[in-house]
Amino acid sequence: MSSENENLYEKYRINMLDQNEIYHYCVNNHKEEAIKYIQLKVGNNYKIAETIVNTYIEEMGDEIEDHKRRIEEYKKRQLNESILNKPKCPTCQSTNIKKVSTTSKVINTAIYGIFGTKRYKIFHCNNCGYEW
Repeated sequence: MSSENENLYEKYRINMLDQNEIYHYCVNNHKEEAIKYIQLKVGNNYKIAETIVNTYIEEMGDEIEDHKRRIEEYKKRQLNESILNKPKCPTCQSTNIKKVSTTSKVINTAIYGIFGTKRYKIFHCNNCGYEW
């Protein structure tokens, strides 16, 4: 951190907690929220708050961008895992499936008795109609 920036932070009493708040606002693409937060610290002076936030972003830009990139990678991984963890129809590989309801199982057993097979089924494919 340059001495000019340190002087700016000292003059307006911007401590590490405040810098941490700026960081998290910027990582989440809420620069205006960061400015509003700092504005409260500097007596509602928007220009000074904007200068402080912009100065911080210049200093920490690489770290902020790296953090944003890691968040995006994490979100993509979570999305991929949720897609991979969905059950698929063994016949057509569709994820457009629903659970066979207990009511449906009871009705099938009541109508067909021991010959009804729906009571053993868990899923129904909405694409091809296969049940397993």
